[in-house]
Amino acid sequence: GINAEYMGSPHLDKVSEYYANNFEHAINPVIDENDNIIWDNLASTHVVDGIDPDRWRFQTVIGYMPSEILDQYICYAKYYNSTNPKYLLFSVVDGSKTAFFSSNCMDFYHKSILTLYNLGATFNHQLNYTTAYMTGSVSKIVDDSQPQVHRNILSYYKKFNHLISDNVSLSEVVEVLQSFSNGTYPYDGYNYYYNRPVSPYFWYKDVVFNVYGPRVPVDWCSKL
Repeated sequence: GINAEYMGSPHLDKVSEYYANNFEHAINPVIDENDNIIWDNLASTHVVDGIDPDRWRFQTVIGYMPSEILDQYICYAKYYNSTNPKYLLFSVVDGSKTAFFSSNCMDFYHKSILTLYNLGATFNHQLNYTTAYMTGSVSKIVDDSQPQVHRNILSYYKKFNHLISDNVSLSEVVEVLQSFSNGTYPYDGYNYYYNRPVSPYFWYKDVVFNVYGPRVPVDWCSKL
């Protein structure tokens, strides 16, 4: 999330966050006794007054913004919610074409930084993070009403559920990741995609996120 605080008069302190209404079942579905796959991945942005110290225990000043752009940024946060109603952990990229983009708290954070920059904010803090990748040779929508496809999807999410559960050892993580060599089935909120992995099918890289260049301001309030 983003905390914007104006120390002048009147004092302003706004916090914007984007999160899944049910985080656990937004990234991994419920599988009921009849092997139905049930998702609960609706998400929402929240703009509130004041910071919750229990949720925001660690803070870093990353830049400064003119107070007059705050209203535009709040409009952007609302617009983001209207165009990203579902929490999606993964992006799926097929060659130069993106089948679907992820939409999660990190995406909201990055796009908020870019939006604030375009509106006139300045940043003095380098943002570093690590992105994990699973490489596939094909990405296509599959019909989960087909019995074998449904069984494959069930198997994938049962393994994924174990991967994100508590008390998973490193050796178990490696074992589960290796089992994904049979294929992955990311979900875009409407359809399942099948990705057939190629070697190396799991890898990661460190990323430095900087904003620079010409600013392209947008009137976000006019889009609501």
